[in-house]
Amino acid sequence: MGFISLLVADAAIAGVLAVVIGLLALAALLAVVGIVTSVVFAAGTERRRAQGKRLGAKVAIPITCLVFSGLIMGGLFVAKAALDASYAPTQLRNDVHSRVTSDDIAGLDALLDAHPEFSIDDDEGGERWTLLQTAVRCDEPDMVDHLLARGADANAGAQDDGDESNVPLMLAVDWQTYGPFAEEDKGIYSGHDGYDPEVVLALLDAGADANPTTVYRMGASPLQLLCTAMFGDGLDETDATVVQAMIDHGASLSYENGNGKRAVDIFEENLTADWAQVNLTTSDPAVIAELRTLLTPTGTAA
Repeated sequence: MGFISLLVADAAIAGVLAVVIGLLALAALLAVVGIVTSVVFAAGTERRRAQGKRLGAKVAIPITCLVFSGLIMGGLFVAKAALDASYAPTQLRNDVHSRVTSDDIAGLDALLDAHPEFSIDDDEGGERWTLLQTAVRCDEPDMVDHLLARGADANAGAQDDGDESNVPLMLAVDWQTYGPFAEEDKGIYSGHDGYDPEVVLALLDAGADANPTTVYRMGASPLQLLCTAMFGDGLDETDATVVQAMIDHGASLSYENGNGKRAVDIFEENLTADWAQVNLTTSDPAVIAELRTLLTPTGTAA
């Protein structure tokens, strides 16, 4: 269906271009006919006067040609102006997002200050990423901090059906699909953590919901995703700090994902996973024990 839609769109664009070119050619032809006819009539003025003749209705020929040529060109000009006006919001949005993806804070500020009508949390009804989601996906801690300082909503980006699987905090720990480290050569299977501690902590401090309502990713919570993302380069005190921060901000330890697993269950599974063993050789056993304690719900056993 996507390929067919592209073909239809391309055909429509080609049709519009053909019409525009045809109208431009017609306007040019009418203008040439009008000018040439005017010159010819003007050149024969003296001869007709000597013969006592008049142009009569023929005088309307160049006038009509020039008038219709002008109307066509004017119509095309108005149509272009209307098209430019309708495309302006899209162009602005693209320009703003390009500043975010290039980590150009000064350029972003210049655009946002010049266009106060642009909403920093705009996501086109869930069809596009917000600026904050884009900054998170690009792993730009400074840009994330700056957007939050400008008032970006740390929880914006939920789908129309209420699913919050792609809100900024979920993206920040998404080691598998849309996150900044989801690519195979950057992620947990390549010896890199699947999250950026600075970004996660900034989002939590800005009020990100630690328990968003998720439908996709097997209903996983941010803490459960983190329990895999942090294994990329071994476990250390930074991981423990981020886990503690999530818990301090209300992350549920007893919540079960679609597979009936809690965060501590995922943590324990990863401790014995083949892919994680190389990374765990440099991990401090005391940190592992600390993480296990943090993740285990009070009054239960891991």
